[in-house]
Amino acid sequence: MPTTHCSRWLVRRLILLKRRCAGAVVIALLASLIPARAGAAANLVVNGSLTGASGSSPEGWQSHQWRAGASILSWQPGLGGGQLQIVSKEPNDAQWIQHLRLGPGWYHFSAQLRSHDVGLKNTGASLCLLQDWVSSQDLHGDHDWQNVDFYVKAGGDGADVDLACRLGGYGNLNTGEVECRAIQAVAVSAPAAGSGPQYDLEMASADSATPQAVSDTAATLVLVSALIVLLAIVWRTRQLRAQKTMIVAARKATDQSRA
Repeated sequence: MPTTHCSRWLVRRLILLKRRCAGAVVIALLASLIPARAGAAANLVVNGSLTGASGSSPEGWQSHQWRAGASILSWQPGLGGGQLQIVSKEPNDAQWIQHLRLGPGWYHFSAQLRSHDVGLKNTGASLCLLQDWVSSQDLHGDHDWQNVDFYVKAGGDGADVDLACRLGGYGNLNTGEVECRAIQAVAVSAPAAGSGPQYDLEMASADSATPQAVSDTAATLVLVSALIVLLAIVWRTRQLRAQKTMIVAARKATDQSRA
């Protein structure tokens, strides 16, 4: 009897231990799966890993260059992650672009960039938005893979933006090579402390419009002022000539009367 009782107790303990182990395994599996799904859903960039294809191009991305034929834009797919590549042998502004719709709030944009022989003077290789001069840190010269990023805040109506892996910029054509990978756009509550460049799209749009209006007004005022000054000079010149003519005529009349 004691032996039988002990055996039964041991069997029950083994069954209980097995159930607890199975439960722990299930919890561990769920814990590992949930963050992965949440992270994938949080990225607003379509095909940010650059593994998906649409024909011979990366899904969700379009190539563009200011000077047609001055750059070669290519895509290198890979199971672990692909790469966008821009090679500009001649000065150019070349981009791989994806359109995004942002709801209100803050967003963190990030990517990994690698550069080779990028010109030092003008805008280099960057992750940027084509609106309102929003850009990450730009790379010049030669760099191995670097993390670049920026934060943007969309107003109450949200914003339509064009995200770009870019070499060069508006009026800042450049040469060299750049590769982009692991591109992300994630909604955040606020920028992290000590983080990268930060932009408010509503303020940026207002600021970018205001200088143009001021510049146009200033140019008009300068032109009008120049015309007024020119007319004043012409009028004064004619007046002086008329006075000189009258003085000369008066002197001649005086001389004739004395004679």
